[in-house]
Amino acid sequence: MVNLLVTASNGRLAVQQHKKNKREARLKFTSTDKMDEDSITFLCTSLNFQVSKILLPGVDESISRKYKTWIITHDTTTYKIVFVGGLFGNKGLNREMEIANDMRDSLNNNNFHSLLTSLSAAGAFDVGDIPISIKHQPGKTIARPVSLHPENVGEQISDITIETSEGKNIFVSLKTSNEVTFVNLGISGVFAGDGVKIICNRDTKHAELLESFGVDVQLVADGVNDYFDKVSTNAQHIVKCPIVDTDKILKYVRSGFGYGYWYARERSKDDFSIKDLTTLEKRENFIKEIKVIEIRYPYYIDNKKSSKQCDIVMEAKGEIGTRRIVAQIRNASGGHIPKQFNMLIRRKKY
Repeated sequence: MVNLLVTASNGRLAVQQHKKNKREARLKFTSTDKMDEDSITFLCTSLNFQVSKILLPGVDESISRKYKTWIITHDTTTYKIVFVGGLFGNKGLNREMEIANDMRDSLNNNNFHSLLTSLSAAGAFDVGDIPISIKHQPGKTIARPVSLHPENVGEQISDITIETSEGKNIFVSLKTSNEVTFVNLGISGVFAGDGVKIICNRDTKHAELLESFGVDVQLVADGVNDYFDKVSTNAQHIVKCPIVDTDKILKYVRSGFGYGYWYARERSKDDFSIKDLTTLEKRENFIKEIKVIEIRYPYYIDNKKSSKQCDIVMEAKGEIGTRRIVAQIRNASGGHIPKQFNMLIRRKKY
């Protein structure tokens, strides 16, 4: 039965031995490519296996404290299977799927899930227009643009799309963690390795973007080289309140959010904060002010006091409240060369 599922997945599932119980095999996702609960259910059904029940981690009859247990029957035989990795190894996506499923169940039972209630209270639904279906798009990763020109990104970044009785689509960007990444931009070309050291190239559009935030890309390269060569410095190089074009930075930060959707953040279980970002004007009210507090460059003092990334620490004010926003210049997948520019909202003090 396991071999059937592995074969039918076209390379998206592989057998993984349990680390502690060598007699137990699990099915591991080879990537995050759309192997969600609906896909697994369809796969089992197409092979004449019936999904009887999906148990939450750690409950009675479950065989995993971390992953859901699938109870699958074929003829008179019942199997318990755990799918690991991929989407199922991502806590945020797991929570998204749980919320989406609960929303579907609430509609089937003719009542409103707390997220639907919160959206309704915020004005997401017109009078007489009610939600009739829920579409979840797990594992959807969209490179958020960073530009001076705002874009309607609602449909592209929607985690949950709600169809209403009047045929409208309500796009919802759902955040379930304390730190929210809203920009993930590749900056290949700004930094490169010459075989000995990491060097920078100022003559690229991405270098111009970084420098508009007050960053000296040469200092980033120097700090990364110190980190990997273990060249000790007396202290981290920190620039307080750099001179920058605040209006330009504000446009860049706002562009990371875009507009055309409802922003929902789960503050605690089933308690949601809702912000209306459906129009350009409302997006601008979401973040009205921005200031750069400091730039923290890569450095090395010893193995306990070091960092290989550059952090641009900012403070934003508006409908978002007063929030700390951090832009990060960092490597990707554990490499040496900085290739990624991310921006995220931090809930805690830097």
